[in-house]
Amino acid sequence: MKKILLFATTMLVIGCSSTDKNAVAPLDLTSSEELVKDYWVLSERAYPSYPVSAAKRKLNGCVVFQYVIDSEGEPQNIKTIKFLPDNTFVPEGKKALKKLRWKPSESNTSAQPVLTTVEWSFTLDDVAGTPDCKLESL
Repeated sequence: MKKILLFATTMLVIGCSSTDKNAVAPLDLTSSEELVKDYWVLSERAYPSYPVSAAKRKLNGCVVFQYVIDSEGEPQNIKTIKFLPDNTFVPEGKKALKKLRWKPSESNTSAQPVLTTVEWSFTLDDVAGTPDCKLESL
């Protein structure tokens, strides 16, 4: 019985000590992409590839992702919040988003994480019409 109690106590202590007490909640900047620039500067850019299946179908589309720029300048907690006309463009958009990196701005000395969004538009020059992925149209 003492061994079980000792084991349970040890696991509890280990679990509590592995919790990041210094984790900072991200600032919600989803209302303005301009505000993000006050905290983070894009340092590594990536662009999504146009899916072959969409090109064959002559399909234009868009995807909106919500994500956190963490204290290391990397995208985390990526969520797809809108896509049109279907989810064809989601995988390529997410793959590109995962490659983006940011550096803290001069005023963001504490590397404050932020919650933000990005819209990826996928258009072919010879195809009319582009779906509206603006968040206001949700």
